[in-house]
Amino acid sequence: FIRVCRRILQTGREGPVASAMILSKACEYGIRVVLLLAAQEDPNTYHPVRTLAEQCGSPQYFLSKICGKLTRDGILSSYKGPNGGVALSRPLDEITLMHVVESIDGRDRFDPCVLGLEPCSSTHPCPVHAEWTGIKAAILGMLETRHLQELVDDLATGKTTLKLLFAGQSVPASSE
Repeated sequence: FIRVCRRILQTGREGPVASAMILSKACEYGIRVVLLLAAQEDPNTYHPVRTLAEQCGSPQYFLSKICGKLTRDGILSSYKGPNGGVALSRPLDEITLMHVVESIDGRDRFDPCVLGLEPCSSTHPCPVHAEWTGIKAAILGMLETRHLQELVDDLATGKTTLKLLFAGQSVPASSE
């Protein structure tokens, strides 16, 4: 496990095992939908949840609940009706990945022992407590400092890609 976390921090790549250990599936879909909206030509345009669910690879009902949480926490805004959907409610440079994580999983997602042992603390550490403490701090730091604007800028310059799951094509960045 520690090796997987180190690989994430060193390479920036995460596989299905690593992401499942750190974030819930709901949070993964929440980050995907927020990134998809941020990468659109106009991130303030409303998009139907049905379309976003197809692009995120999420069941529509499940993504609707996730979007509801993100709306209640002020990350998304929603509009009902035939032309309704969801859109980002704030500028890209005001939304961090941690805002999305806190909305869906809560910050306490990172509090329990990584091995599931109790008690686990600095006074009663598990076998990987010291290593996990450093890894957790790095992950939290990244989530707290990475804004959507930076992520979209990385997409626009080709530094990163965001693949649509069903269309098999890259999401166009707003500056392209």
